[in-house]
Amino acid sequence: VGLTADEANKFVESLQALDTRTSLNDLLKIGSIGGQQGIEGLDNITKFTAAIDKLKVSLGDEIPNVEDLVAGVSGLSNVLFGFTKDGDQITANLLKIGNSLNVLSASGKATAPVIIDFASRIGGSLAPLGVLPEKILALSAAFQEFNILPERGATAINNLVKDLGANVDLFAKKLSLNKEQLKDVVNNISPAGATRSDFAMELALK
Repeated sequence: VGLTADEANKFVESLQALDTRTSLNDLLKIGSIGGQQGIEGLDNITKFTAAIDKLKVSLGDEIPNVEDLVAGVSGLSNVLFGFTKDGDQITANLLKIGNSLNVLSASGKATAPVIIDFASRIGGSLAPLGVLPEKILALSAAFQEFNILPERGATAINNLVKDLGANVDLFAKKLSLNKEQLKDVVNNISPAGATRSDFAMELALK
C-alpha cells in the first residue's frame, strides 16, 4: 500500500485495535485495494480501511465479498464526489453512500449491489449537472423498483442528459428558468420516470 516498513507495522497495529468482526486478512485486503486506487499515507489508508469496515458491517449481507464491496462503494464515491486522497473526506463520502444504501434497501425492493451499479452508470452524467448524490442513488433505486435493467435505465438517463447538456439554454428558456434553477428542478424530480420519455415529461411539467 505504499507504506514504509515502520508505517506498515503501525497500520497492522491500528487494524488490530479496531472494534470489528472483520478478519485482519480482510482489513489488509481493504487497505491494499485503497493503496492501489491511489490513496496514500498511513493516516489516509487507515481511515479508508476503517470506513469500508463499517460499510462491511451494514452491507455485508448484500455484498459479502470484500473485494466487490470495496470496488463498488469506492468506485461509486469517486463518481459521485470525485477522487480524493484525504482520509477524512473519504470517510465522509463513503459513510454518506452507506447510509443512503441502507435506507433505500430497507424501504423497498431495491438492493445495494444494483443501486451501486445504476448509480455508477448514471452518476458520471448527473453529478456534473449538480444533481445531489442522494438523488442519484434514489433514482437508481427507483429504476430497480420498476424492474428496469441497469443498462437500459442508464442509457435512458445518459441520453436525456446528453440532450439537456446540448440544449441547456433551450431547456431553461422553455421552463422559464435560469441554469441554476434548472439544476434545482433536476434535483427535485421524483424518481418516477421509468423511461427516458417519462423522465423528460416529468421535467417538462415542473
